[in-house]
Amino acid sequence: MTAVASARTAVLLVEDNPDDSDTLREQLVDAQARVRLECVETLSAALARVAEARFDLVLLDLSLPDSQGLQTVERALAAAPHLPILVLTGLEDEALGAAAVHAGAQDYIVKGQADGAMLARCMRYAIERHRLLAARTDDASVWAALAHGGELLLSTASGPGLLEALCRVGLDKLGCESTCIWTLDRAGSAFIPVAAQPRGEWQRVADSRAARESLTPLARNAEGGVQWLTPALRDALPPALLPSGDDDTL
Repeated sequence: MTAVASARTAVLLVEDNPDDSDTLREQLVDAQARVRLECVETLSAALARVAEARFDLVLLDLSLPDSQGLQTVERALAAAPHLPILVLTGLEDEALGAAAVHAGAQDYIVKGQADGAMLARCMRYAIERHRLLAARTDDASVWAALAHGGELLLSTASGPGLLEALCRVGLDKLGCESTCIWTLDRAGSAFIPVAAQPRGEWQRVADSRAARESLTPLARNAEGGVQWLTPALRDALPPALLPSGDDDTL
């Protein structure tokens, strides 16, 4: 059996009603769903757990002792935007479930209206939708940064001012903690820094040198080809901008 086949989906159930928790757990067991379920009864406990452990999905009841209604999903999304959230509602709260989806939850399930197989399927779909959305968001951020960098190149900025502006693109558009631009020295034997942001990063690297061969691994993948920031970028670039050769080696 492969590692992928044996992996269990890690799910955090946030539910303060023990009967509902037990019913949901039994349904998943009966469906033989490959799920590792952990239960907490308050939103504060849930936020603490997602901060210290890895989960694939959160099953979230919106009526908890320390949080009620739509603010429950909003607080959960703000604290753990990397996790898909599947909302649990009562029959009388379907409108609230729909509002939770508009707020950012992947879907909602009405308690008592889904068996274990349906619940497991909803969780798989929620995880996959969230993964695809995250990938598209990452690609959009990269393209926004590239577009902004292109605007800078076409502007009147030049020299050190342009390089500093490009470093700020990494901070502002890509969310990097620090950025640095290096170039080969005149001898072509070592890389030296020419711009960095924020200022503390420049102070850290200003006197640094890196042998040319020492940076080669950072630009190559495990197969020896180019390490692309995103596959979509490699596919979209014109052939003239790609490295020569079928294997994309630098």
